[in-house]
Amino acid sequence: NHCFGIRTDGTLWAWGQGTAYRLGLGDTVDKVAPMQVGVATNWATVSSSDTGSLALNTSGEIWTWGTNVEGELGLGDTTTRSLPVQVGALTTWVQADMGSTVAGGIDSAGRLWNWGNGTTLGGTGHSNTTDYSSPVQVGTSTGWTMISCGANAIAGIDGGKLYTWGDNTYGQLGLGTTTNMSSPSQVGVATNWTSCHMPQGNNLMARNSSGELWSSGSGLPYGQHGQGTTADIS
Repeated sequence: NHCFGIRTDGTLWAWGQGTAYRLGLGDTVDKVAPMQVGVATNWATVSSSDTGSLALNTSGEIWTWGTNVEGELGLGDTTTRSLPVQVGALTTWVQADMGSTVAGGIDSAGRLWNWGNGTTLGGTGHSNTTDYSSPVQVGTSTGWTMISCGANAIAGIDGGKLYTWGDNTYGQLGLGTTTNMSSPSQVGVATNWTSCHMPQGNNLMARNSSGELWSSGSGLPYGQHGQGTTADIS
């Protein structure tokens, strides 16, 4: 129920529902027109969920704001933030994404970092069900090129291979099962994946270098996996 936009001058703007401080404007008031978030002019990307938001700037910094029940803001605590706050001191982030209760980023060395809600679903990928309120590296690989965080699940690409982990209630991890995974698990055997997207609605979308689009997960209630059915596909 809210939106963000980055203008050509690098400024960040927000509008829509202000609940949970998700707009980063210091209050919970709904905004019916775009309002500038802070004064910075170097924003590169922004992502958001129903609870929190995350933005990456051209200086390689990650900033987050919103509710923080499971530490999903990555700020070392579970305190709500009404304005953007920098995640740690690292300035080498190249990609980052925010899900409902999990978040993650990739640094310039190709390392993957996750934080937030690991309880029960293992969504942080650290082979356990522990919540992490600060970024923690996932494994030791330095080949990660993309990450996408969904409701309580994450997808990522490492060396052309597609990996997923976290909540798998609807088969959204694409592994042929509905078993939750607490660490990255490879989807199939293909090594030509180029992009992936784990939206908030319990689905996985991925594209390969052949130009093919693949999907899995929940089909209810609108057939949102694009497979011509409303049935779940694992």
